[in-house]
Amino acid sequence: AEATCTARQANEHQKNGFAKQVACIGLAFVAHHLVEQTA
Repeated sequence: AEATCTARQANEHQKNGFAKQVACIGLAFVAHHLVEQTA
């Protein structure tokens, strides 16, 4: 049971990390796009 719990936690952590990465890239893209428009 403990191993399964750890594996599940690792999977959740991976998902959260991926979501954060996507959000960060998205924000950077939007910021860059806005800068391009105002320039």
